[in-house]
Amino acid sequence: MKLPMKPPPVQELLESVVTTDGPTRYLDISRLIIGPAPGGKYLHWDKLFHIDPPEGLTTEEWWLGLKLARNHLYQELPLSDRKGTPFKFVLFDGGLRLLHRIDRDASGAIRVSEQVNNPYMRDTYLLKSLAEEAITSSQLEGAATTRKVAREMLRTGRKPRDRSEQMIYNNYHAMLFIRDLEAELLTPKIILELQRILAQDAVDDPTAAGRLRRSDESIHVVDENGQVLHVPPDANELPARLKKLCDFANELDEKDFLHPVVRS
Repeated sequence: MKLPMKPPPVQELLESVVTTDGPTRYLDISRLIIGPAPGGKYLHWDKLFHIDPPEGLTTEEWWLGLKLARNHLYQELPLSDRKGTPFKFVLFDGGLRLLHRIDRDASGAIRVSEQVNNPYMRDTYLLKSLAEEAITSSQLEGAATTRKVAREMLRTGRKPRDRSEQMIYNNYHAMLFIRDLEAELLTPKIILELQRILAQDAVDDPTAAGRLRRSDESIHVVDENGQVLHVPPDANELPARLKKLCDFANELDEKDFLHPVVRS
């Protein structure tokens, strides 16, 4: 994993264009930019940097034009990073098209066989699906065991024999826990219980299961070379942040409609 290439500051680019070439160049850039997502793709600077810009523009001018095109489309969320900057997003045409497809194709239109409509078969089908999801998810997280062994453990109910099996076991029981709370509003208590289930006997510090990070615990996400990829918010902020996240998920403070898929 690597940090994305940091884009040049938009304000500096704008000042440079106006100072060097005058306001008419700014108008030329705006005219040559069509929409916030070239080719239907919402590109970040570290990808845009390697693509040839439209004729008549430098890469920096292309980036400036795209940022200006996105500017009036930004929607802020009631959540912020550790510096207090609100998270924001843009719904461009391609994104709206994908949301429409989800609404059209995944809104009660999924068909299953008559066998699965039988209550007993439906429960069996669901449990098998949860087991497969738990295995796949854990393997993506680094669990090293075969699907056959993992299925046997979950089917027989035997105890996990190593950390990889423990991760799969925990993920499966976390999904069962979520299934039983389908109609409940999300709360910090539920999130901490979910964290306890997922971390049980699978983390180096057993006391970390089911609680938030303490102020005396310094945690940074680093890569294999020691480069810091992420610094989390101060531990003292976590209770309030978690409450705000739950309110956002539950739509308790919603003033404007936000598509459920975007919210999730």
